[in-house]
Amino acid sequence: MLVGLSFITNWKGIMLSVVGLFIMMQPFQKLLPECTLSARRGLPATIASRATESYVVLTLTEVKMLPADLAGLIVAAGALSWSTEAWLQSKLDAKDNGNGRKKMVSVGLGIMITGVIMVILAVNLSQGGIFLQ
Repeated sequence: MLVGLSFITNWKGIMLSVVGLFIMMQPFQKLLPECTLSARRGLPATIASRATESYVVLTLTEVKMLPADLAGLIVAAGALSWSTEAWLQSKLDAKDNGNGRKKMVSVGLGIMITGVIMVILAVNLSQGGIFLQ
């Protein structure tokens, strides 16, 4: 999977990443606490979020060749936005006793997916992109 990620800008890299991900899933699940991949509350969710942050920095520095300080700044911006949202959610929950939480989660998920798509497009368009090769 890691070899595929290093060549992710072309179709061979994408295929290697997908195959690698498929091969590593069963051993990976045995290594981690139960329900880590579904981010169950508590330790599984904590481990999932920490692993994600680590691989984001690794990908930014090794695959996209960004300097470590810029990669750290990107991750820090994500952490700050998460903290801000958590604070805002606590204020809104106090206001409506948590009745609007399902709607907030749906809207938040939509914003997150949109953000991820925008980042992928921005990175690909700024570097010639995997879709243009």
